[in-house]
Amino acid sequence: MRGPPGDWFGARSGGLKSAASMLLSALLALSPGVAGAQTSGALVPPPAEPYIDRLITSGQLKPLTHDESDATSGKSGPIRSLIVEIGASQILPKSRVSDLETALVDTAQQEVGISITGRYQTANYGLLGVNAQLRRGSGDTLFDSTRSDSTNASITLSSKGLPLGKGWLADSAIGMTSTRSIGTVNQQGRFFIPTTPLLGSSVSLNRYARITAANGTDDPRPVATVNLSIGEPGLLGGLRLGNFRGLSGVGASAGAQVNVSQTLTVGLQAIDIENTHDPYSVIQQAAAPSAAASKISSRAALVSLDYRANGLSLRTTALWSSVGGSTTDPIILSRNSGQAAGAWVDASYRAGRTVQTGGVYYFAPNLSWGTSAIVNNAVGGYYRIATSSQRWRMTLSLDGVRALNELGSRGFVTNADVRRQLTFVTSVGINSTFRRANGITAFQTLGFVDLPTPLGPTRGEAGWSHDPFSDLFRLGWNQTWSLPAWFPSGSRLTTQLSFDHRRQSDGALFGASTGSKGQSNTLSGAISGGATPFNGVTLDATIAYSSNAASTSSAYFGPVDSTGGALSTLTSQQGQTFSGTAIATVRLSSLWTLSASLTDARSSFSSRYGLLGLPTSPLGYTPQEIARLQSSSFRLRSGAFTLRYALSAGLPNALLGRSTYPVGGTGTLEGNVYLDGNGNGRREADEHGVPGVVVILDGIQAITTDSAGRYRFEHVADGPHRISVNADALPLPWSLASDDPTGASGSFAKIVSVDVRSTEILDIAAVRQ
Repeated sequence: MRGPPGDWFGARSGGLKSAASMLLSALLALSPGVAGAQTSGALVPPPAEPYIDRLITSGQLKPLTHDESDATSGKSGPIRSLIVEIGASQILPKSRVSDLETALVDTAQQEVGISITGRYQTANYGLLGVNAQLRRGSGDTLFDSTRSDSTNASITLSSKGLPLGKGWLADSAIGMTSTRSIGTVNQQGRFFIPTTPLLGSSVSLNRYARITAANGTDDPRPVATVNLSIGEPGLLGGLRLGNFRGLSGVGASAGAQVNVSQTLTVGLQAIDIENTHDPYSVIQQAAAPSAAASKISSRAALVSLDYRANGLSLRTTALWSSVGGSTTDPIILSRNSGQAAGAWVDASYRAGRTVQTGGVYYFAPNLSWGTSAIVNNAVGGYYRIATSSQRWRMTLSLDGVRALNELGSRGFVTNADVRRQLTFVTSVGINSTFRRANGITAFQTLGFVDLPTPLGPTRGEAGWSHDPFSDLFRLGWNQTWSLPAWFPSGSRLTTQLSFDHRRQSDGALFGASTGSKGQSNTLSGAISGGATPFNGVTLDATIAYSSNAASTSSAYFGPVDSTGGALSTLTSQQGQTFSGTAIATVRLSSLWTLSASLTDARSSFSSRYGLLGLPTSPLGYTPQEIARLQSSSFRLRSGAFTLRYALSAGLPNALLGRSTYPVGGTGTLEGNVYLDGNGNGRREADEHGVPGVVVILDGIQAITTDSAGRYRFEHVADGPHRISVNADALPLPWSLASDDPTGASGSFAKIVSVDVRSTEILDIAAVRQ
């Protein structure tokens, strides 16, 4: 039975007293002084030693890595860079073709020079740039065995992203530049509209829309563009440095593009080149053209409509050109005067993972853009569909083209590509092409498998191609090697090995099947590797060899048409080939880099552009004549050396306030907070400023007025901004009032507009209540 309540409480209270006594004893034990006074003979732990940091070598360890570019001075100031390159290059070709003189095309080319590229980012004047070079080297004229070296220099000053306010930016250049183009022309994926080198100036103006929740600021695109270029047209050659060669005359281009709606963009571009030398004739002449040489004038214009909505993209472009004057190229090509027109329509539609593209085009003969050749003498169309999933990727394309006159070719090409990902690391695929051109049918197919092996990633290939003159069977093996860990850092090695078996007619070299068949086997291999044996030293090398002794014909699978001229039979014969390339790069310091490259290529070679020569026998070429043709050879040696200095430093400028446009410049906002004693809203000389008042910009940044009541915001994004004030520091009975509807009762708020490269003054008056 339970005891009475009093007994229960007494028992429990005794337990509580015992627990309290034990807790008190524990607390006393934790205090050495008290424990020693209360207990006699008890073991007391020694006092703990104070904590002392123990650092290796007293904290004087050197950094594991050191880079001079990490200096603090390089991390301050505007973004800037300077690149200086001193280099030399040389190309030495040597060919030997029986019964043909090759001295005109075997002329060595070389150059030596220095180039300087500098960039400096400013807050309100865009990215300022300078490109300068001094070059001495050979010219670019063909078929001239007496070419001598010449010296030239050039300089280009540029500004990119110069803010003009209201969302406008300007890009400009003066010196050696080129014609500019509207965006719809630059985005052409199938047909290319070239630019023309100019010695003059160019400018483009781009306007950007206001920032909204729909467009954001990640990838802003201009909604309107205007461009203008003017100067002397020329040729741009050289090996590694630009070699501008003026052609006399005047060239000008202008264009504009505007987004008329969310889905439709309209663009117009035109070019006019007056009284200039034909660049194709200049290239092929052995001497510089005289002032009295024939000249041409060319005009061209295009209009483009671009529609994009709901995965559909439709672009229509119409082109017109007119060439005045006449000139005949001295070797092969001829250009005719007259007018020409062309147009093409491209469409693309994306639905999930499937993309379909297609188009039709028409280009009249002799169509050109300025003095540059573009696609002409062709009408055709194309269609392509590509789809993919997590494991499958399939592509099918159809292309058809036909020349508008007898100088060109006709035909169509069909290609199918299917790939399957079997596992995360294993995949297979097959690619097939069927082509019919100028009445000749050919097709080829190639299959491959990618799989991992103990040696590294491996690809195996097998292919077959057929045309009326030959059949080719190929087996290939490509290997990316997994190298041991003890190899130097950055080591890499890949190899390629293939075996070709060809069956062809004896007359395939000359584009005619004789009925008899010949066979040949070819073994080809290549090794490519690289390593970083020492810190800052990188070595790369590639060696390729082929034992090919077969002859092939490429004459009848055109089109072979260049600027209205026609090359008839194009045949080639390839024998044993060898090529090797070595590249070495040494990083001398964080700023200096030295690099050098060497290339040597050799092959048996015979290339005849409609100049096969007549056989001595009415039955065709004799074995002796064929052997003589097949004894041709070609060798090309080249080398380059570059000493490079590269410096970059600085940080991007931070903007204050909310940006109205995704791009733009900055201005300054300043003023005073003062006690307006007479209440006229203007600060008088005897009216004092109020220190300690907090002025807030767009609710983001804040600044406190100084002892004279002044405040100043620098680097404020151009556009409208909301200014508010925390008036807690105002003395009584002064207060701030605002007539602006954005200000709450008894508070100050005002919308001010800050322009680029300007100072906006806003004085804030406190009135007596």
